[in-house]
Amino acid sequence: MEILTVLLVPAAFVYYSAGNRFSNLPTYRLSFLSGLLCGILLIFFDSVIMGLFPWNSANFLVQYTLILFSLLVIPFIAGPALLNVVFIAQPIDRILRTVPQLFGIFSFYLPYIIFYRLPVFDIWVVLMVPVLYVSFIFMVEFILKHYCSTLRYTPRFESVLFAQLPVLALIVILPVLVCLWYFCFPSFFYWIPSFVMVLFSVGIRIRKYF
Repeated sequence: MEILTVLLVPAAFVYYSAGNRFSNLPTYRLSFLSGLLCGILLIFFDSVIMGLFPWNSANFLVQYTLILFSLLVIPFIAGPALLNVVFIAQPIDRILRTVPQLFGIFSFYLPYIIFYRLPVFDIWVVLMVPVLYVSFIFMVEFILKHYCSTLRYTPRFESVLFAQLPVLALIVILPVLVCLWYFCFPSFFYWIPSFVMVLFSVGIRIRKYF
């Protein structure tokens, strides 16, 4: 089961690349490789900075805040933002690089989360949490493609952020589920919402094919 966690994101990236007409371009590969390097940097940053805070806190709000920043804000928001600053390109090119960059980041960062931040090998953590992360990445991909297809002017940060509101909402919800798991709430409190989020992502994927 642990092998699934390690290989899930690279396998999902291979699947994503198979249907992407830009996958053979050097910039596409560079985006993934830069994501890998960024993932290593984010792991170091998280282990140093977030390690200063009480991860065994019995306070729900404290635990939620730590989980939100460590498991989601740092890899999903800080990682792509850092890469956008480092690599100078046209706004539309930066948007198109986001998804392979996220796959690169989570190829390292997801195993780090499972084995270091959530080291209790409960089936929900080992199976459902990685699936949720992959679902989030595919939702980002779908939304960005739809955004670019309807773009008439130069993309702005505010409009991109507004387009990603569904993903941002799920990013806010996931730490709640992790906290419910951490504080040993009945399993249906986090299993059922997890299935709903995954099914939502699958529905978006199916809609894309039709």
